[in-house]
Amino acid sequence: MDLDLEQQLNASAGSNIFKQLLWSSLFVFYVASFFLAGSYKKVSRDFYLKSVLLLMVVFISL
Repeated sequence: MDLDLEQQLNASAGSNIFKQLLWSSLFVFYVASFFLAGSYKKVSRDFYLKSVLLLMVVFISL
């Protein structure tokens, strides 16, 4: 029973890493396209702080 549970946890942990990499790469792509499009000129200074904090949270969670 313990062996089966351990195998299931290892299998789900691998897919969690894949999901984290997928979502973090999508987030980085979105932020990069936002800044490259020039849309950042219209937003307030608080948005920069919030986006940097969110980016740090995403990379720390990896």
